Amino acid sequence: MNSHSKVLILSLGRRGGSVRYGASIIEAMTGVPKETFVSKFSREAHPRGAIQIPTYRNKLEFIFSSMIILPFLWLYILVGLIGGRYKCLYTPYTHYWNVVFVLTFKLFNKKTVSTVHDGIPHTGDGNWWEKCINYATLRYSSQLIFLTEHVKNYLVSKVGLKSECTVIPHGLLEINGTEVHQREFRSKVNVLFLGRVCHYKGVDLLLNAIPFMNQERLGKVVIAGEVSESQKHLKETHLDVEWIDKWLSEEEMARELNLADILILPYREATQSGVMTIGLQLELPIISTNLGGLIEQCDQEECVFVTAASEAIAKAFDELVEDEEKVKLLRRKMKEKKKGLTWDSISQEIIKCL
Repeated sequence: MNSHSKVLILSLGRRGGSVRYGASIIEAMTGVPKETFVSKFSREAHPRGAIQIPTYRNKLEFIFSSMIILPFLWLYILVGLIGGRYKCLYTPYTHYWNVVFVLTFKLFNKKTVSTVHDGIPHTGDGNWWEKCINYATLRYSSQLIFLTEHVKNYLVSKVGLKSECTVIPHGLLEINGTEVHQREFRSKVNVLFLGRVCHYKGVDLLLNAIPFMNQERLGKVVIAGEVSESQKHLKETHLDVEWIDKWLSEEEMARELNLADILILPYREATQSGVMTIGLQLELPIISTNLGGLIEQCDQEECVFVTAASEAIAKAFDELVEDEEKVKLLRRKMKEKKKGLTWDSISQEIIKCL
């Protein structure tokens, strides 16, 4: 093997927490010879030194790029494999094209390491061929990195994965322009839901909780994130809520996070949550449902956990806004939690897998 062989990293997504995760990991992987490809169309910041390629922005471009761009990229990497330029492949999240390169590296008996963010299909998300592609990537990867034991255990038992499996937690996502929350609650407490609005995120549970909340302490309720077609009706029936129905820029996310007093994650299903790591980073009090991988990301002293029910969400809000000591404890424990979730420490754990 070439002593100067590199790690090939493919981070070909365009937007969202997974792409931010990938960029953060790649930036922190200092001292490791690597060659990184990213999408030219990514809305997220590119890691330094990454090679930008035109992937796709819509279904038509997906067909064109998969027929033209993907083969050229494959040939380039194939030549590199033949010449001994690559020692292994790392994909920080799933992408439609990943399976092509996982299988190619497998043919050359080279190691492939893939980080799994969800793995468990969410209700109403994805389609059969997307799931087939993702499962093929998982099945043929040499090693899988999971963000929670919850997802690892599910896939090992339900899909019968035979790859080596490791759990390395999600790092803290930082949003430029945000401020760590040290202020006390004001007389009116602002509530924020951040992220894509779809059925499994349980936004309706939060909306139905509003009438049961202490109205004297409740300030603005903001739902900030692109609303899926199946959830559009919620906007028509909850006009007292501030809706930001779009994919938010980093500046827009920072503005809403700085105005928020409590972050609420009312999910019906959850593998893990990048939004929870944003809350941790900002030491922003979080009310979350107690399911899936969420309970691995925080413990009872770092987050207020509730059942997935509107009444439970409302009760947690009422108790939290009246318990100053509880808020101080949450923030103190979050500060301690952050020390073990730096990208430098997480990247070192991933490097051990390569």
